[in-house]
Amino acid sequence: MRTILTLLLAMVTLGVFAQEQPVVTRRILPEDIEQASIQMVRFSTNSFAVRFSYTEAGAKKALASWEADPKHPAISAEWRTGWLKRRTDKCFFQSESAATEFMKSIKSK
Repeated sequence: MRTILTLLLAMVTLGVFAQEQPVVTRRILPEDIEQASIQMVRFSTNSFAVRFSYTEAGAKKALASWEADPKHPAISAEWRTGWLKRRTDKCFFQSESAATEFMKSIKSK
């Protein structure tokens, strides 16, 4: 009996993990960013980040995207309230050219 239950549990577990999970993507548009806040930071030879602040509307879009992502850690009400006061984010890159291209894509033309 124990063996059968173990096998059933293993089959159900494999079935759950075998299902494709939707990929949540987030598009960051220039109108979602406070343009004066965009800056590149170099951490080491191959480590760059682009930091920026969202507009109020952009911050709401970002939060909705994070909350829809099942892989994103749970967002507590306290964290959400604090983040909405600052509305900052950053994206990491392994080359300066990739970081520069991203900066160009989020800047207003």
